[in-house]
Amino acid sequence: MRRVERGKDKFWPYVFVTVFVFTVVAAISYFYFKPRLAIKSPAEVKEAAKPSQGEKVPLKLYYPRGERLSMEERQGTKKDNPLASAEDVIREYLKPYNVTILELYMDKDGNIYADLSDTLRKEFKGGAIEEYLIVSGLHESLKANISGFRALKILIEGKEIESFGGHIDIFNPIGGEVEGSR
Repeated sequence: MRRVERGKDKFWPYVFVTVFVFTVVAAISYFYFKPRLAIKSPAEVKEAAKPSQGEKVPLKLYYPRGERLSMEERQGTKKDNPLASAEDVIREYLKPYNVTILELYMDKDGNIYADLSDTLRKEFKGGAIEEYLIVSGLHESLKANISGFRALKILIEGKEIESFGGHIDIFNPIGGEVEGSR
């Protein structure tokens, strides 16, 4: 008796079609997803983070002068990232107070969270007007230089505190209401 092998002739066309379809789908997926899933090398990321060839722009900073704010223009470097620009503004504004920025974050609504060193609280010797002018000057400086800025939340050493000089409330956001505060 002779066994007839059925189906062996029909097996190879299915394998060929399956491999062909898999290859075509893989090629299409590669070209479709490549731009969306491109992973940049650390060198490319570092290059993209560099400021625009040193293009200088004026920074408007509002410093306390007597019992009011006075605007000074300083030279800054143009940055495409609003958070990097905010860092420059805060760093330049707080330079006379020897305060270090520990952490800086900007949410999608334009609220900036600035975690500052405890130096300002420890060394602040002024009254209510001076404290108010420092806080409002920082807010006005950010508002003048950062498009999309809405409110500023100041933290000291990672903690929410009520005031750095005992007079002006910084527990709540300055300039607008940040969700989830108090």
